Order: sequence, then structure tokens, then C-alpha cells
Amino acid sequence: MRKARIGKIKEALISVLPITVIVLAATFTPLVTLTPQETLVFGISAFALILGIALFNLGADLAITPYGRAYRRRSYKVPQARGASDGVLYYGTADNDSGA
Repeated sequence: MRKARIGKIKEALISVLPITVIVLAATFTPLVTLTPQETLVFGISAFALILGIALFNLGADLAITPYGRAYRRRSYKVPQARGASDGVLYYGTADNDSGA
């Protein structure tokens, strides 16, 4: 669980850090003027965004992955080609007896 949290934080950091660096670099140019208070709020907000994205992704993985694994084990069917009289092939599953 700890490795998963660290991995999700790294993913979020990689996603948010580039734009954060660009905005902070722009504050040193005459194009953007931010007060020290605004810069501090921006930094705290970027940290909160990273943490929020990481927790959201971790929660989504923990909630959805078990369903995907159970579905894959329970209902994996190999598609089989079925011929038709008009020369068109129809694809169905092995347990589908309804025909085309």
C-alpha cells in the first residue's frame, strides 16, 4: 500500500510540476508580477493539487481494480468466427448459441 501511495504521488508530481515551474519562472519576468503572498498561496495550492490527484488516483485504483480482475476471471470468452451464407463473417462468443 505504501508503494502504491508513493507511486501515485510521483505520477501526480510529474503531471503538475511542469506547469508549476513555468508559472514560478514567469514570476521572475516583467510579464507576471506576483506578490510573495500570492506566490506562497500558489505553492500551497500546487502541493494540495498534487496530493488531491494522488489520492483520487489511488482511490480509483483500489475501487476499480478488484472488479476488473473478477470480471476477467469470470467471463473471459474467446471470440470465434461464424460463417454466413452471404459471405460475411460474424463474430460471437463461444457460449453464444443465438447464431448471427
